Amino acid sequence: LVVPEDTSEVAAAPGESPLLQLCCTPCQEKALRAILEAVSSKSSGCQRVLSLSGRRGRGKSSVAGLGLVAALQRQRSVVVTGPGCNSVQGMFRFAANVLKEADLPDGPLQSLMFGRAR
Repeated sequence: LVVPEDTSEVAAAPGESPLLQLCCTPCQEKALRAILEAVSSKSSGCQRVLSLSGRRGRGKSSVAGLGLVAALQRQRSVVVTGPGCNSVQGMFRFAANVLKEADLPDGPLQSLMFGRAR
């Protein structure tokens, strides 16, 4: 997924996922829709690899955090990789804030853990 330069605002339709309404741009919404489709797949045992790229400041960490929340809501396992702790910290912080603000059971929030590969 590539997050382009478009920065016009998102107008979420009534009845859409609350996560989509948190997107700030149509590009973020498009990326989140693709993530939602991937995590909503009913294929048993199907593993997917998602990669999100774009220029600096396009909201990639926010969209990835929203996607992480969507996956946890659907009881999916997610592995996030990055070259260093600082690379993924913003995404985890955003996901944790969304989970805290949402009226969800504690299960998904407790599933949000940070680890370091050896």
